[in-house]
Amino acid sequence: MEIKKNTSTCKPVRKRKSQQRILQNLGHGGVREGAGRKKSKNSGVSHSRRPELSSSHPLHITVKIRPGLPSLRTKKCHQALRYAIRRAKEYGLRVIHFAILSNHVHLIVEVKEKHTLSIGMQSLGICFSKAINRLCHNKGSVFKDRYHAVILKTPTQLKRALIYVFENAAKHAKKLEVFDFYSTLCLFNEWKLLFFEKRYSKNQKQGCRKCLSIPKIQPEKLQVLSESLSKPQTWLLKSGWMRAL
Repeated sequence: MEIKKNTSTCKPVRKRKSQQRILQNLGHGGVREGAGRKKSKNSGVSHSRRPELSSSHPLHITVKIRPGLPSLRTKKCHQALRYAIRRAKEYGLRVIHFAILSNHVHLIVEVKEKHTLSIGMQSLGICFSKAINRLCHNKGSVFKDRYHAVILKTPTQLKRALIYVFENAAKHAKKLEVFDFYSTLCLFNEWKLLFFEKRYSKNQKQGCRKCLSIPKIQPEKLQVLSESLSKPQTWLLKSGWMRAL
Protein backbone atom coordinates (compact mmCIF):
# COMPACT_ATOMS: atom_id res chain seq x y z
CA MET A 1 0.00 0.00 0.00
CA GLU A 2 1.42 3.33 -1.08
CA ILE A 3 1.45 6.30 1.33
CA LYS A 4 0.72 9.62 -0.31
CA LYS A 5 2.77 12.58 0.76
CA ASN A 6 1.05 15.78 1.87
CA THR A 7 1.47 18.13 -1.02
CA SER A 8 -0.83 20.86 0.35
CA THR A 9 0.32 24.40 -0.38
CA CYS A 10 -1.54 25.99 2.62
CA LYS A 11 0.69 28.12 4.83
CA PRO A 12 0.52 27.71 8.62
CA VAL A 13 -1.52 30.36 10.42
CA ARG A 14 0.50 32.62 12.72
CA LYS A 15 -0.93 33.29 16.17
CA ARG A 16 -1.61 36.92 16.90
CA LYS A 17 -0.35 38.48 20.12
CA SER A 18 -3.14 39.14 22.60
CA GLN A 19 -3.71 42.77 23.52
CA GLN A 20 -5.23 44.12 26.69
CA ARG A 21 -8.45 45.90 25.94
CA ILE A 22 -8.87 49.34 27.44
CA LEU A 23 -12.02 49.57 29.54
CA GLN A 24 -14.02 52.72 29.57
CA ASN A 25 -13.98 54.83 32.74
CA LEU A 26 -17.58 54.78 33.89
CA GLY A 27 -16.92 57.24 36.75
CA HIS A 28 -17.27 54.83 39.64
CA GLY A 29 -15.15 52.14 41.29
CA GLY A 30 -11.41 51.98 41.67
CA VAL A 31 -8.85 54.38 43.07
CA ARG A 32 -9.30 57.90 41.78
CA GLU A 33 -9.28 61.48 42.98
CA GLY A 34 -12.26 62.36 45.16
CA ALA A 35 -13.37 58.75 45.66
CA GLY A 36 -14.96 57.52 48.87
CA ARG A 37 -17.47 58.82 51.33
CA LYS A 38 -17.13 62.49 52.18
CA LYS A 39 -16.49 63.60 55.75
CA SER A 40 -19.42 64.92 57.75
CA LYS A 41 -19.68 66.93 60.95
CA ASN A 42 -19.94 63.71 62.97
CA SER A 43 -16.92 62.08 61.33
CA GLY A 44 -14.45 60.82 63.89
CA VAL A 45 -10.68 60.61 63.85
CA SER A 46 -9.24 59.26 60.60
CA HIS A 47 -8.08 55.64 60.72
CA SER A 48 -5.07 56.36 58.54
CA ARG A 49 -1.66 55.16 59.68
CA ARG A 50 -0.20 57.30 62.45
CA PRO A 51 3.15 59.00 61.71
CA GLU A 52 6.41 57.94 63.27
CA LEU A 53 7.28 59.61 66.57
CA SER A 54 10.43 61.08 68.05
CA SER A 55 11.38 60.87 71.71
CA SER A 56 12.21 64.59 71.66
CA HIS A 57 8.69 65.71 70.66
CA PRO A 58 5.78 65.71 73.16
CA LEU A 59 2.21 64.99 72.07
CA HIS A 60 -1.17 66.57 72.75
CA ILE A 61 -3.76 63.78 73.00
CA THR A 62 -7.53 64.20 73.18
CA VAL A 63 -9.84 61.35 74.24
CA LYS A 64 -13.62 61.77 73.91
CA ILE A 65 -16.37 59.69 75.52
CA ARG A 66 -19.59 58.80 73.76
CA PRO A 67 -22.79 60.83 74.32
CA GLY A 68 -25.16 59.84 77.10
CA LEU A 69 -22.59 59.35 79.84
CA PRO A 70 -22.42 61.67 82.86
CA SER A 71 -19.80 64.38 83.24
CA LEU A 72 -16.22 63.34 83.94
CA ARG A 73 -15.62 66.34 86.20
CA THR A 74 -16.12 64.46 89.46
CA LYS A 75 -13.72 63.44 92.21
CA LYS A 76 -14.18 59.73 91.48
CA CYS A 77 -13.43 60.18 87.77
CA HIS A 78 -10.41 62.29 88.71
CA GLN A 79 -9.20 59.48 90.94
CA ALA A 80 -9.86 56.89 88.22
CA LEU A 81 -7.85 58.87 85.67
CA ARG A 82 -4.90 59.18 88.06
CA TYR A 83 -4.93 55.41 88.56
CA ALA A 84 -5.09 54.81 84.80
CA ILE A 85 -2.15 57.18 84.28
CA ARG A 86 -0.07 55.28 86.85
CA ARG A 87 -0.82 51.99 85.09
CA ALA A 88 0.06 53.44 81.69
CA LYS A 89 3.38 54.66 83.09
CA GLU A 90 4.42 51.00 83.45
CA TYR A 91 4.22 50.67 79.65
CA GLY A 92 6.31 53.76 78.95
CA LEU A 93 3.58 56.40 78.55
CA ARG A 94 4.65 59.48 80.53
CA VAL A 95 1.76 61.85 81.20
CA ILE A 96 3.10 65.30 82.08
CA HIS A 97 -0.16 67.30 82.27
CA PHE A 98 -3.86 66.62 81.90
CA ALA A 99 -7.21 68.40 82.04
CA ILE A 100 -10.60 66.76 82.55
CA LEU A 101 -13.62 68.23 80.77
CA SER A 102 -17.23 67.10 80.87
CA ASN A 103 -16.98 64.74 77.89
CA HIS A 104 -13.28 64.56 77.00
CA VAL A 105 -9.79 64.53 78.47
CA HIS A 106 -6.67 66.39 77.31
CA LEU A 107 -3.22 64.88 77.86
CA ILE A 108 0.31 66.20 77.31
CA VAL A 109 2.51 63.11 77.07
CA GLU A 110 6.01 61.93 76.19
CA VAL A 111 6.87 58.59 74.56
CA LYS A 112 9.97 57.04 73.05
CA GLU A 113 8.33 55.48 69.99
CA LYS A 114 4.99 54.80 68.32
CA HIS A 115 4.64 51.30 69.78
CA THR A 116 5.01 52.70 73.30
CA LEU A 117 2.24 55.20 72.61
CA SER A 118 -0.03 52.45 71.31
CA ILE A 119 0.26 50.06 74.26
CA GLY A 120 0.32 52.91 76.78
CA MET A 121 -2.91 54.42 75.48
CA GLN A 122 -4.50 50.97 75.38
CA SER A 123 -3.67 50.47 79.05
CA LEU A 124 -4.93 53.93 80.00
CA GLY A 125 -8.12 53.53 77.98
CA ILE A 126 -8.98 50.10 79.39
CA CYS A 127 -8.43 51.14 83.02
CA PHE A 128 -10.30 54.42 82.65
CA SER A 129 -13.26 52.92 80.76
CA LYS A 130 -13.69 50.12 83.30
CA ALA A 131 -13.74 52.65 86.13
CA ILE A 132 -16.32 54.82 84.34
CA ASN A 133 -18.56 51.80 83.69
CA ARG A 134 -18.40 50.86 87.36
CA LEU A 135 -19.26 54.39 88.46
CA CYS A 136 -22.12 54.72 85.96
CA HIS A 137 -23.36 51.11 86.28
CA ASN A 138 -22.93 50.88 82.55
CA LYS A 139 -21.71 48.25 80.08
CA GLY A 140 -20.16 48.54 76.67
CA SER A 141 -17.89 51.03 75.00
CA VAL A 142 -17.06 54.31 76.72
CA PHE A 143 -14.99 56.19 74.19
CA LYS A 144 -16.57 57.80 71.16
CA ASP A 145 -13.67 57.23 68.79
CA ARG A 146 -9.95 56.57 68.70
CA TYR A 147 -7.79 59.19 70.39
CA HIS A 148 -6.59 62.25 68.50
CA ALA A 149 -2.86 62.96 68.70
CA VAL A 150 -0.90 66.05 67.64
CA ILE A 151 2.90 66.07 67.59
CA LEU A 152 4.35 69.22 69.17
CA LYS A 153 7.62 69.97 67.38
CA THR A 154 8.24 73.66 68.11
CA PRO A 155 8.16 75.90 71.22
CA THR A 156 5.22 77.84 69.79
CA GLN A 157 3.18 74.68 69.24
CA LEU A 158 3.82 73.50 72.79
CA LYS A 159 3.06 76.89 74.35
CA ARG A 160 -0.28 77.07 72.53
CA ALA A 161 -1.09 73.48 73.51
CA LEU A 162 -0.42 74.19 77.20
CA ILE A 163 -2.62 77.29 77.12
CA TYR A 164 -5.35 75.37 75.33
CA VAL A 165 -5.27 72.48 77.81
CA PHE A 166 -5.24 74.63 80.95
CA GLU A 167 -7.81 77.17 79.69
CA ASN A 168 -10.18 74.73 78.03
CA ALA A 169 -12.53 74.38 80.99
CA ALA A 170 -12.77 78.15 81.42
CA LYS A 171 -13.44 78.50 77.71
CA HIS A 172 -16.35 76.06 77.79
CA ALA A 173 -17.74 77.63 80.97
CA LYS A 174 -17.33 81.15 79.52
CA LYS A 175 -15.59 82.38 82.66
CA LEU A 176 -12.42 84.40 83.15
CA GLU A 177 -11.05 82.07 85.80
CA VAL A 178 -8.06 80.15 84.53
CA PHE A 179 -7.42 77.89 87.50
CA ASP A 180 -9.16 74.54 87.24
CA PHE A 181 -9.20 71.93 90.00
CA TYR A 182 -9.57 69.16 87.41
CA SER A 183 -6.27 69.94 85.70
CA THR A 184 -2.60 69.89 86.65
CA LEU A 185 -2.19 73.66 86.54
CA CYS A 186 -1.52 73.70 90.29
CA LEU A 187 1.70 71.73 89.62
CA PHE A 188 2.86 74.00 86.80
CA ASN A 189 5.36 76.38 88.40
CA GLU A 190 5.64 78.68 85.38
CA TRP A 191 1.89 79.36 85.12
CA LYS A 192 2.35 83.10 85.72
CA LEU A 193 4.84 83.31 82.89
CA LEU A 194 2.49 81.42 80.59
CA PHE A 195 -0.79 83.15 81.41
CA PHE A 196 -0.07 86.46 83.08
CA GLU A 197 3.18 88.22 82.26
CA LYS A 198 3.12 88.01 78.46
CA ARG A 199 -0.54 87.71 77.50
CA TYR A 200 -2.33 90.59 79.23
CA SER A 201 -1.99 94.35 79.02
CA LYS A 202 -1.51 96.53 82.12
CA ASN A 203 -5.22 97.25 82.46
CA GLN A 204 -6.12 93.58 82.10
CA LYS A 205 -3.45 92.55 84.61
CA GLN A 206 -5.05 94.58 87.39
CA GLY A 207 -8.47 93.04 86.75
CA CYS A 208 -7.16 89.51 86.32
CA ARG A 209 -4.88 89.29 89.34
CA LYS A 210 -7.49 87.67 91.56
CA CYS A 211 -8.76 85.39 88.82
CA LEU A 212 -5.28 84.13 88.00
CA SER A 213 -4.22 83.50 91.58
CA ILE A 214 -4.05 79.80 92.41
CA PRO A 215 -5.71 79.01 95.76
CA LYS A 216 -3.81 77.10 98.39
CA ILE A 217 -4.12 73.33 98.16
CA GLN A 218 -3.24 70.83 100.84
CA PRO A 219 0.29 69.42 100.37
CA GLU A 220 -1.06 65.86 100.68
CA LYS A 221 -3.32 66.35 97.65
CA LEU A 222 -0.50 67.88 95.63
CA GLN A 223 1.74 64.95 96.47
CA VAL A 224 -0.90 62.41 95.40
CA LEU A 225 -1.39 64.25 92.12
CA SER A 226 2.34 64.60 91.43
CA GLU A 227 2.94 60.89 92.05
CA SER A 228 0.58 60.04 89.20
CA LEU A 229 2.42 62.26 86.72
CA SER A 230 5.87 62.01 85.19
CA LYS A 231 8.57 64.64 85.16
CA PRO A 232 9.31 66.09 81.71
CA GLN A 233 12.37 64.73 79.96
CA THR A 234 12.23 66.57 76.65
CA TRP A 235 13.85 69.96 76.18
CA LEU A 236 10.58 71.44 74.89
CA LEU A 237 8.64 70.64 78.05
CA LYS A 238 11.47 71.53 80.41
CA SER A 239 12.27 74.99 79.12
CA GLY A 240 12.00 75.09 75.34
CA TRP A 241 8.43 76.41 75.26
CA MET A 242 9.61 79.62 76.98
CA ARG A 243 11.34 80.68 73.77
CA ALA A 244 7.90 81.32 72.28
CA LEU A 245 7.02 83.95 74.90
